[in-house]
Amino acid sequence: NGLVGTIPTAIYEMPNLKFLWLYSNHVDLSFEGIAQATSLTSLLLDSTKIRTLNGIGNGFSLLDVDVRFNNLKGPIPAELANLSNLQSFTCSENLFTGKVPELTELRQLTTLRMGGNKLTGTL
Repeated sequence: NGLVGTIPTAIYEMPNLKFLWLYSNHVDLSFEGIAQATSLTSLLLDSTKIRTLNGIGNGFSLLDVDVRFNNLKGPIPAELANLSNLQSFTCSENLFTGKVPELTELRQLTTLRMGGNKLTGTL
């Protein structure tokens, strides 16, 4: 696809939205309002232009999140631990720094990909 621009946050108001796959498009997306997307289970945003993960912790129904190849900077937000149903998280090949957030509450997590960042600490 050749999508560009900013995806409106009204997309989270779609009551049956289960998969939001925007990968490999030059789009930005805010997670403001993601709590309204109560059916959203899969978020594939790899190789897009998202700038932050702030707010993603309100996507309580998420099972799968992929944000690799986005040049995301700074620490991985601790709010990721709010996603208690999360099974797979991929944030490889970004510019994340700092300590790995506490993820012990993610009891359903089966896949964690964090390579290609500058993270420190232990899991």
